[in-house]
Amino acid sequence: MSFTSYVFLSIALSLTPQQAARDLMAVPAGQPIHIDGVLEDKEWSDAGVWKLAGTGQLLMKHDSDFLYLGLRGPGSGWAHVYLAGGDRVVALHASAALGTAEYVLSGNEVYQPVREFAWTVRDTSQSVAARLARTEFLEANGWVASTVWMGAPAELEFILARDYFEGGTPTVAVVFATGQGAYHYWPETLAGDALAEDLIEGNTPADLWFRTEGWATLDLGGAGLEVETGYVDVEGARLYYEQAGQGDPLVLIHGGFLDRRMWDGQFEFFARRNRVIRYDVRAHGLSRTDSMEYADHEDLRDLMAALDVPRATLVGLSMGGQIAIDFALSFPEMTEALVLVGPGMSGYPFDNEQLEAYLNELTAAFESGGFPAAFEVFTRYWCDGPEREPSQVDPAVREKVLMMLAGSEERWRYWDLGRQLDPPAIGRLAEIDVPTLALVGSIDMSDIHSIVDLIAEQVPGARKAVIRDVAHMVNMEKPDEFNRLVLEFLSRL
Repeated sequence: MSFTSYVFLSIALSLTPQQAARDLMAVPAGQPIHIDGVLEDKEWSDAGVWKLAGTGQLLMKHDSDFLYLGLRGPGSGWAHVYLAGGDRVVALHASAALGTAEYVLSGNEVYQPVREFAWTVRDTSQSVAARLARTEFLEANGWVASTVWMGAPAELEFILARDYFEGGTPTVAVVFATGQGAYHYWPETLAGDALAEDLIEGNTPADLWFRTEGWATLDLGGAGLEVETGYVDVEGARLYYEQAGQGDPLVLIHGGFLDRRMWDGQFEFFARRNRVIRYDVRAHGLSRTDSMEYADHEDLRDLMAALDVPRATLVGLSMGGQIAIDFALSFPEMTEALVLVGPGMSGYPFDNEQLEAYLNELTAAFESGGFPAAFEVFTRYWCDGPEREPSQVDPAVREKVLMMLAGSEERWRYWDLGRQLDPPAIGRLAEIDVPTLALVGSIDMSDIHSIVDLIAEQVPGARKAVIRDVAHMVNMEKPDEFNRLVLEFLSRL
């Protein structure tokens, strides 16, 4: 490659305690971003902003899963992110393609390459196939960035998985370099450190010097939350779970073909007052299954037993709401309360024109374009809803839904092995004898509204709340309002 200008972004981790105390930089929590290489004000308004020495800006924020970085500089450019831990430095390169190189310390602060760049994800468009390619790259590599062609504006976005840091404290150094030899950097102590032009240009030179002790420590706030992760073996499956916090147990159950990450806006929030457990339902996310008949509500019983949770409040969206209802009917002694968010219901006759149109379009899309085309149809009906165009939905929410769908192929294969509650919930709602809150988005599918109305009418004492101007992904589109309503409900228990 030969470039006329370039951008270089460096990140390291695992500094000494003295450095961490001296250079601690607080990074605010914020909402996920939509990777497109454009630093939109509405998307980055909750980020912290740092001025580079010279010109340009670094924007940073985080959530429970990711660190988000945006770089705005003069002219066109591309970027590197460097991660360091122990004797290892990893270079993450984003230009017309994405690539990762790795260096190890060989003595006297000199690093030698042990892995050369391999280039992938060259499609810079916002097509479904390109977005899925970036999602798969993130899942496989722990990071992803906007890919920009030479001459594009110097607005660059990075997503880095927090577990990439392996529990260490991340530190950051930023350098913006131009072809005229001008460097703009942060922090100021960085000066001439790590300005490896050959590496920035996509090569993997030998004998590089990285003085990582000069890079500033990041404080990610929620990084202090102690999260336990693991697997529970149930009959014919392994269920992945995460739990944090103390207090009354609260179990979060995700929607069909999604996974535990749909609760990113709730997990840390409720862990401040509750013991919160979120998990991937069988054949979703990181959970796996054998080819055998199963019942999701029985899996939940086994999960709670393995984690020594005798009784819990269940919060479930869509399929998760159906699981919660079936669980409450089957195991009332283990059910403290229910929060049912746009829930499904066993035995409910999904047979209206809206759903028929969705199923027909889904089938046609899969037959013509495979999973990527089917995922886009799913997103249009269940994320956008029947009354909105995709352009009217927060692109970060759509991106996250598509990211979760990309890992759902196993569930599609085993969907018909799920065993329904017998007799089903449709005629048994009056048996539910725990406090119940039913939530629904005002522009969700008509069948979902009908189910919420049935719950409000037939479950003794049930409360109904409608969140305006959102469809099915209520908690993802309006997390603050959702959290407030659920917190008010929990405070009355």
